[in-house]
Amino acid sequence: FPSHDRSSFMEWYEALGLSKDQVSNFINRYKLAIDYPERKEIILSLTDKTIKESMNKKNPEGLLEKNLTGQISSAAEIKRERENISLLYLRYVALTKKYLS
Repeated sequence: FPSHDRSSFMEWYEALGLSKDQVSNFINRYKLAIDYPERKEIILSLTDKTIKESMNKKNPEGLLEKNLTGQISSAAEIKRERENISLLYLRYVALTKKYLS
């Protein structure tokens, strides 16, 4: 988007009394509902924090599905799972380097 278009969008949602975080959550919730129509009711019931954590770009593959199937249900659980998977990956890389050296 050109700079002018972004500022116009920001002006528009700010005039409505919305914050950047609120707009991001609305957009992310909409994207999830479009991508996973069979999980629409679950998506609509998620908190804003859970939506934000669900859409985190650092999430490993499969974490979103765990959330949408009810295996993980809160923002804190998503964050903890992401951190645990990241730690496991780092340990795996360290062990691989050690044994290949």
